[in-house]
Amino acid sequence: MDTRWDVLGIGACAVDDLIYLDHFPRPGSKMQIISECRQGGGPVATGLVAAARLGARAAYCTILGDDDLSRFTIQELERERVDCTPIVRRAGARPYHATVGLFDSGVGGLSVAREVMRQLPQHPLIYLADQAHVPYGQRSLVEIRELSGEITRFLLAQGAQVIVIACNTASAAALHWLRRQFPQVPFVGMEPAVKPATEHTRSGRVGVIATAATFQGELFASLLDRYAGNVIVHTRACPELVPLVEAGELDSDRAFVAVQTCLAPLLTAGIDELVLGCTHYPFLRPLIERVVGPEVEVIDPAPAVARQVGRVLARLAHQDPDPGGLQGPSESISHRFYTTGDPARFQGALRHLLGLESPVQIAAWYATALRPVS
Repeated sequence: MDTRWDVLGIGACAVDDLIYLDHFPRPGSKMQIISECRQGGGPVATGLVAAARLGARAAYCTILGDDDLSRFTIQELERERVDCTPIVRRAGARPYHATVGLFDSGVGGLSVAREVMRQLPQHPLIYLADQAHVPYGQRSLVEIRELSGEITRFLLAQGAQVIVIACNTASAAALHWLRRQFPQVPFVGMEPAVKPATEHTRSGRVGVIATAATFQGELFASLLDRYAGNVIVHTRACPELVPLVEAGELDSDRAFVAVQTCLAPLLTAGIDELVLGCTHYPFLRPLIERVVGPEVEVIDPAPAVARQVGRVLARLAHQDPDPGGLQGPSESISHRFYTTGDPARFQGALRHLLGLESPVQIAAWYATALRPVS
């Protein structure tokens, strides 16, 4: 047994595997074991990272297949100086290619889809742009919940196994409600990146731009309670920016004036951190950075959301006995895009915002039901 470690994490798929008996501490050892069972308890990665950051000698052991998802998780741990040498790699395992469903009121969620595709290229995506109801920021909480519930049913019917609410407004209004309505479905929501902003600020003043609906939700209030105790958070609703992105105006004079007007009060307040609290805003990031200057850090939560999607998929790969997400090496990965609006316009947005040439299918609202149109 290796006694170099203070903390040893055991992955879900290895808890009962005899191959790990050599890694368990003998009686009297001071090594701490944290394990991940199939029925819950959460991943061990968070505990191992916390231990490593405190100076403990942390290690992780599990069984990995040949899939990129496993390597993605291990890369995160290794960056945090967690020893991953006890891992056994099982050759010949079929990759786990679960389908990820994403939705937004329009094209904003493509900023999240872009990051998910970059970090997790082995997973097919289904994206729904509810452009018949854009923007969500002007709608009631009840209406947003009803729309989000039906869109979730639509994405599940199309084969999604994880749902990403790639919209801050819908996340604020419906994330907890959706989890209660669909208890067996893993959801990943958006939240303004208040935590890293409060950790990075030097002036003690942080700015957040979002829709009014995002600021009014319980999710944002809880973020302030948890992370903003020692800093001043200045908020600014910028509803005029969403239509600009929907129209593809990312660097026009009109867009520049709108960004300047939106950010002027925050800059006057002396912020040095700016949180993009709407998934549309990252497409205006070059313009935003031009307005705020190099002294203000601009934070886009999309990379962190994609990492969370990776963690959820890792748990599914280890815990879900349903082989529906398994694909052979010869099967290609393809993404599907739907809109409740104009497919030609959305196809142009894909080309302009992501550089993608992809067909776009129509999803139509029939009263309160959402159906694909062939």
